[in-house]
Amino acid sequence: MQSVGVRITRTEFISCPSCARTLFNIGEAVEKIKERTSDLKGLKIAVMGCIVNGPGEMADAHYGYVGAGKGKINLFKGQYLVKKMLMPVKHWKI
Repeated sequence: MQSVGVRITRTEFISCPSCARTLFNIGEAVEKIKERTSDLKGLKIAVMGCIVNGPGEMADAHYGYVGAGKGKINLFKGQYLVKKMLMPVKHWKI
C-alpha cells in the first residue's frame, strides 16, 4: 500500500543517483536526514544533488534538500525555496 501511494504510513525518501554536478555525499546526507526525521510519518523528502535537475525531480515531495554549490544546499517546502545556501547536513546541530 505504501509503494503505490494508497496508504502512507512512514516517510518516503527520494534521491537522485548523483553525478559530476553533485558536490556532497548524497548517501551520507540521506542517512543523516533519515536519522533526524525517523519520527515523521506520511511525508516525501527528496535529497537531490544539484539545483539543475533537483527541483524538477522532487516535484511531488513535501520537502527537498538540494545541492546549491560547493559546500551549500537549499531547502524547499514543496516547490518553494525556504532556505538558501545552507551548510550541508553534516554540519547541522539538531
